Amino acid sequence: MGRFALLIGIPPLAGPFILSSIAFGRVSAFILLRPDPLKIATMIEANRQENELGNKTESLNKNALNKRGLTVGATVMVLTQIVMVAIMRMTPVHMKPHGHGLSEVGIVIGFHVDAMYLPSIVTVILVL
Repeated sequence: MGRFALLIGIPPLAGPFILSSIAFGRVSAFILLRPDPLKIATMIEANRQENELGNKTESLNKNALNKRGLTVGATVMVLTQIVMVAIMRMTPVHMKPHGHGLSEVGIVIGFHVDAMYLPSIVTVILVL
């Protein structure tokens, strides 16, 4: 991508950004925001009204369980994000003294980003 960037008069380090812009543009052209947030909000509101009309004790217990699960889930996500950022931030710093060049650092970071976002293709299919 560095060579391609030079061909069109852009600095070679901007090449990977060209590739990612093209990739994200193509993906966004094929995948729309689904399911429609308005439909989901309508279903949530209908479910909430149904719960208010139903058994109050049962809905209170469900709300307590949901809040506890939300707290645990959010905590786990924050901690794993901190670990991931710390590891990936230090990767280039440690690769350089071991004789790896900028292209190898880019490959490692690229594989990391691919491994993060490629499963989203399956996730989208499962959610829909």
